[in-house]
Amino acid sequence: MTRVALLGATGSIGRQALEVIGANAGLELVAATSGSTPIDGLAPLTQVGGDPTELLARAQPEIVLNATVGFAGLPATMWALEHGVTLALANKESLVAAGDLALAAQARGGGLLI
Repeated sequence: MTRVALLGATGSIGRQALEVIGANAGLELVAATSGSTPIDGLAPLTQVGGDPTELLARAQPEIVLNATVGFAGLPATMWALEHGVTLALANKESLVAAGDLALAAQARGGGLLI
């Protein structure tokens, strides 16, 4: 099973990702976040609002799907790339605002940017 963390689980991309994860026996949702909507019980580890990096450290995902809106997605982007995790990025603001920092984090940690 591939361990997946879904950031932005209640948005349109997040809801579609939940359908894909649910339909694929090879994927296990280990953590999920939401900006403001309660998501208790959606995954073993959940968080509403705030910086998700501590949640990611506890969940130890193999893939982070970052569908967080705006600049708020940058800490998770950096965490995934610095920790050698595959990052499925649906948040262009992370690269627009801090592309050089994200690429440097990728070089340091070996994360894969998709």
